[in-house]
Order: sequence, then C-alpha cells, then structure tokens
Amino acid sequence: MSKLRQSELRSEVLLIRDSTPLAPRESFELAFNVLNAGIIAPTSTIAGYWPIRREADTRPLLRILCQSGHNLSLPVLQKKGETLIFRRWRSFDALQPGKFGTWQPWPEQPFINPTVLLLPLVVFDGAGGRIGYGGGHYDRTLAVLRKKRQVAVVGLARELQRVHSIPLC
Repeated sequence: MSKLRQSELRSEVLLIRDSTPLAPRESFELAFNVLNAGIIAPTSTIAGYWPIRREADTRPLLRILCQSGHNLSLPVLQKKGETLIFRRWRSFDALQPGKFGTWQPWPEQPFINPTVLLLPLVVFDGAGGRIGYGGGHYDRTLAVLRKKRQVAVVGLARELQRVHSIPLC
C-alpha cells in the first residue's frame, strides 16, 4: 500500500474487508487463537462485541467462553463522545438493535466492568499499531477502565486487515 493517512487507510481497508466474504473457518480460527494465547484466565470478566458487516466474527468464541462459565458482556454505545458501557450477556440472551448496526444487551442487564476487552480493529500492524472506526469510543473507554483496574486488550481483525505499518497521522 502506498503511504496513506489514517483516514484514507481506514477507508481503503474497510472497502477491501467489506467486499471480501468471510471464510467459514475464520471465526473458528479466531476462537482457537484467542483461547490458546493464554490471555483469558478462568476468572476473567470479558467484554466482547457482536460483529457487524464483515468484522472478525467473535460469536463462536463468545459461546465457548459462556459455556466455560466466564462472565461476558457486550458494549452499549451511548451518546457521541461518551464512553462505552458493558452489560452482561449470555449466549441465550436476546439482543436489541443499537447504533451503527450493532446489537446490544437490553437495559435490564447489569453493568459489567471487564478485565479483558475484545476490541474490533479496522487496520493493524505487526508492531501493535491499530486504527479503529475513528470515533474514539474504545480509546475513551479504555482510559476510564484502566483508572479502575488493569484491563487486557485483545485486538481482533481478519488477516486481510494487516498492513506493514500504521501512519502516525
């Protein structure tokens, strides 16, 4: 890829990602890789996400984690500029539509403060650089969560979203 600004790179990678069908094995490989990484302890409280468009599909991973007894939650997007909140979710719980085509737990579900955050990426590189959708929701949320406790972050994306390096601006 030529040298692009972050916003241009985001647009280019989203176009590629969203026009490339998910291979059936991708979501199971994702689950295998995350579970074997050793980041999720038996006592971890996990904030996942329900995939939209052609994001890395976390649903098989979330079902496995639910069956193994982990406390799971999904994000709820509040107003623009605010942090995300996380509400409890179990694999048998119904979801309601949220903003930007997301699905989220119903308001009756209790709040959860995660120790592990599964983060959807738009673009990533091998040095740990990442670009999200550009709203800053996860950055703001992580800043608040990390004031309260240590939070491990697991960025998730499809291999076709990897670039050599993330530009600084």
